[in-house]
Amino acid sequence: MAKSKSAAGAAGAAKGDDALSRREMAVARSLDTARARAENRVQQFLDAAVELMDEDPNRDFTVQEVVDRSGQSLRSFYQYFDGKYELLLALFEESVRATVAALRSSIDAALPAGDAAALLRTFVIEYHAMCRPSRSGTSRVASSPAATSTARRTASSTASSRSSSPNSSAIELPKN
Repeated sequence: MAKSKSAAGAAGAAKGDDALSRREMAVARSLDTARARAENRVQQFLDAAVELMDEDPNRDFTVQEVVDRSGQSLRSFYQYFDGKYELLLALFEESVRATVAALRSSIDAALPAGDAAALLRTFVIEYHAMCRPSRSGTSRVASSPAATSTARRTASSTASSRSSSPNSSAIELPKN
């Protein structure tokens, strides 16, 4: 069997054929399906944790509450996370990633590349707008896709209203 496999590989290499074999394509299809299922389950745990934190930001939640809210099993939770702190780190990473994406799109939309001082000024204004606590006492920094779009809209409208205001309290950077 090994000879035929290596012979087939040598023949494929001789022809310059880099295509996947039927076996490799079958395995890839299986792995793609498993990856999609795993990503969906992890996202359900993350969404459940965000919902629990949104309900009462001053209250800690338990792993069991996350599991119950997600509709999955405790065994499934521990298949994907070592514990509550790993779940919280995953939420933090997702929040940072969403915040960076929102800031990047705001900056890209506002200014052309090259003017470093203007880019920095826009970043500071947008980031400040995103991190400023809302009336409920929570920050606007995004923790979910829905929160990301809300934070982006809020940051954009705040930045545009500030820049058009004659009495703006924004920091003025020297122009070189």
